[in-house]
Amino acid sequence: MLKFAFGFFVAMILSFVGTGIYLGYYKNVDTSIGTPVELHLLGKDVTGPYHMVNKSIEEVEAYTRENNIPCPRSFGMYFDNPEQVEPEKLRSFVGCVIDQKLTEAPVDFRQESPKIEKAYMASFTGSPALGPLKVYPEARDWFERNKLVFPYALEIYLIKDSHFKTEYIFPIPIEKVIPESLKL
Repeated sequence: MLKFAFGFFVAMILSFVGTGIYLGYYKNVDTSIGTPVELHLLGKDVTGPYHMVNKSIEEVEAYTRENNIPCPRSFGMYFDNPEQVEPEKLRSFVGCVIDQKLTEAPVDFRQESPKIEKAYMASFTGSPALGPLKVYPEARDWFERNKLVFPYALEIYLIKDSHFKTEYIFPIPIEKVIPESLKL
């Protein structure tokens, strides 16, 4: 019985470590302050838990595939802090980053080209599921140190051959701060 318990314990530890390695928990987060490139977003508004938005992203990706619209990356724009807002009330806008605006958005979809002058930006090559553990705490600390309100977050996902890369864009309310005073 003791051997079984020890074996089970070792298997659980190895499983936990293996999953962390696969998801990229050991990888660093690269951060910078800058102006993000102009983005054209085609997506759907979603209300509900953030971990449930994937179905809506897939709906937008299916639409772009069916209509020969390139969708090289998908995105999630998250407006609420899940530590302060009930999961059923969390608001997001999710879908595809497209090359150019469409002349008309399909029914139940909308387009947006956010104008972001300055942003705290982060890049992480681990799983997007680790963003709340790896990226968001650093970003929140940076906004607090600079006495700024934490904004919405725009996450841009690129998954290719089971390699992950997520770009995080946290807009800086530029009218409230002198750009030279921003420090990483």
